[in-house]
Amino acid sequence: MDVGDFDGAISLLNEARRTNPTDQDLRGAETYVSQLMAQKRERESTLSDQEKARRLSTIRTNGRRDAAWTLGLHLSDYGDNYGAIFYFLEARQDFPLESYNYRLLGKLIENVNTLGTVNEFPLFHSKADALLDALQYGDGSLDRSVRYLEEAFKANPGNLFISEALNYVQGMSVSEEK
Repeated sequence: MDVGDFDGAISLLNEARRTNPTDQDLRGAETYVSQLMAQKRERESTLSDQEKARRLSTIRTNGRRDAAWTLGLHLSDYGDNYGAIFYFLEARQDFPLESYNYRLLGKLIENVNTLGTVNEFPLFHSKADALLDALQYGDGSLDRSVRYLEEAFKANPGNLFISEALNYVQGMSVSEEK
């Protein structure tokens, strides 16, 4: 429900209710999620197809940009300044020239050799985080997603989440080729 997958939440709640049909909390949760779903559908029904497409494009751009920026910081942290600059440039292209973030990324690119470390913060907290960032960065290209995870793994080879995500996306890539 937190990520907006109301249909998935309803499905899980229905299954939970099948195992415990008298649970009032489950019934209340199901009602609540159903109401949220109805509100969301009502809001979306008023949007034009053009506005829906614009919103989706913005979400995809922001996800791709944020994934590139995050990986750039971690590549810099692990001493791969060339890789960091590449991903900072990737992130920067999605900001308006006059924006603060565009200028900030320019400073990061200019001073990549002197950046402090941030590696006390893990790059990913789960396999799902790694997969989502890679797929957002790839924006429909599994090859770009694989390259993203390969770079992340180079920067942090001990991160099991990255390794598992990389294996998964590589498997998806092989399946797509068949």
